Amino acid sequence: PNVEYRGGLNMDFRAAHDETDIRDIAVGQEVTAVAQVNPADADYESFILEVVDPDGIPFDEKMVEIGETVVQDGTCEFTFTFTSVPDRDVILKAVVDGQWQDRVLLNVIQSVTSVTPVPEKITLWLTEDEIGQYTGTINVTVLPEDATNKELEVEISDENIVSVELKEDGEGYIYTIHDKGTATLTFTSVDNPSESAECVITVKKKVESIELEMEEEEQVLFNDGMFHTANVYIYPADADYDVDKLTAYVDNEAQGDIELGDWQFVTVEDYGAFDGGKRYGIAGRALCDYAQVIFSYDATEQGDEMPIEPWWNGR
Repeated sequence: PNVEYRGGLNMDFRAAHDETDIRDIAVGQEVTAVAQVNPADADYESFILEVVDPDGIPFDEKMVEIGETVVQDGTCEFTFTFTSVPDRDVILKAVVDGQWQDRVLLNVIQSVTSVTPVPEKITLWLTEDEIGQYTGTINVTVLPEDATNKELEVEISDENIVSVELKEDGEGYIYTIHDKGTATLTFTSVDNPSESAECVITVKKKVESIELEMEEEEQVLFNDGMFHTANVYIYPADADYDVDKLTAYVDNEAQGDIELGDWQFVTVEDYGAFDGGKRYGIAGRALCDYAQVIFSYDATEQGDEMPIEPWWNGR
């Protein structure tokens, strides 16, 4: 007879009598095997299909679950499912009247059931000099641990932002940052393409300094009662900044830090943001010996412990 093995999508085939076919089946996959005598109306007393090793020894029922065998109209059909990867070769054999007739060699594999990158999200605050040089590591957990093929394909949503290469030891990936922005890395199992996972990398450019520019002289007399304009610029100009984190306050050695606009001698007003910074107005309300206005950017979000500050003094 010829032996037909059906074990999933696009896996149907027919083995010729004088050939041995090899097919992959996965642990946990229910396989239906069908054999047919030729001619179909041939007379026979017994017709079976069995899963054995090359020595004809059946596998333990803990390793393979055998379903019901149905013999009818010259065909024999049965189902089986391997619950683990065997330690010896597997043969699907058709036997008619006690005589071996045809066989299929089965390669039982442990398919990948999950893919998990560690970490799944990465947020980086980098300086202008670090972008283009910064590298990091992503480890990807592929389960089960005894999966036959743990190979992964990596797809990058934006290669202008990040590139990825497999580490020499094959344990994890090294990524290199090329620009700010957001890119998604998708890791997909070669063995089981339905299993994939993403790692999202967000790169932000740090505020490295803020620069103060007075539209008048650096030192002015406060007692004129007029507002003097101070422009505070973010550097670098394309840094990822939050304008609300840019603030100003009055520093007086005698009274300590005073919130914006609250000191009897000096008034500081927020004139609002512009592209790349914020504008303030400073005015003297009464005579004083010394006053200092501190312009500060709260950089804790980007990992800096100290605020970024320039200052302006007047008398």
